[in-house]
Amino acid sequence: MTRYYRFAHLPQELRVVVEFVIGHRIKLRQAWITKYSRCLGYDFIREKQRMATFKHGISPC
Repeated sequence: MTRYYRFAHLPQELRVVVEFVIGHRIKLRQAWITKYSRCLGYDFIREKQRMATFKHGISPC
């Protein structure tokens, strides 16, 4: 058991790294969508907030 003890923290560190990378990619894609959606008149942030309020049972209107 002591042989593998030093590897016990690796799954936790790997999870943190994966969450960071995925979170960073999501932010980059949201920024890209926001940048290019201005041409289309679509507000990604406002739509995301509207969907969050709708999800929590609050009417978006």
